[in-house]
Amino acid sequence: MATQKNELMQLKILECAKVLFKEYGYTKTSIRMICKEIGFRNQASFYMYFTSKEELASRIMQEYFRKVEKFISNVGGSNKNALVILLLRELIGCQVQKDPVQRRFFTEFQQTQTLRSMSEQVPEFVNLIDEKVQAFSSKLSIEEMRVYMFYYISGFSSVLRSIDNQESKVTADEVIDELPSIFLELLKIDYELRQNIIDRAKELFSSISDKDYINIL
Repeated sequence: MATQKNELMQLKILECAKVLFKEYGYTKTSIRMICKEIGFRNQASFYMYFTSKEELASRIMQEYFRKVEKFISNVGGSNKNALVILLLRELIGCQVQKDPVQRRFFTEFQQTQTLRSMSEQVPEFVNLIDEKVQAFSSKLSIEEMRVYMFYYISGFSSVLRSIDNQESKVTADEVIDELPSIFLELLKIDYELRQNIIDRAKELFSSISDKDYINIL
């Protein structure tokens, strides 16, 4: 019974945090603000359920990852190889982050991450790369892939932030257009294979209607 109560309170805190992140952003939302909204007398009550704001945000990211994976499993049937699925996930991520609220949370949270914290806080990020890329011949070790993907995501976050701050003339659509080649190049995928993967992923991506993304937001 105690475990069920803990889970219910964790869900309540998560939903509260989502509302505050939406209104104030990840950076400006403090644990004190979350506690006040929930009705906790002090911050010690928060730490009974989460170790940090980062863990709280990572739970939200993991929830998002699971929604994307479930969504992808229903796109284009079973005729998708591992790298097509991985690339499709990135394209869908770009599309979802056209939404200003989603983009703000993603960029602010990712900007706080180190390679180690990302691996610990968002294990789906690491596992997805390891499992799917290892299905193909790659010249990279798992650790090298993690490093490359960390800098890829950090760079992507910086581009999105610069768009929001009007520091760049790049658009979200242009990012989506350039992303596939950059993503697969980082993974040292053979050029010819890379083009086939991009063509297939973009074909599947174009079959998704805008309203379908609402289910992921």
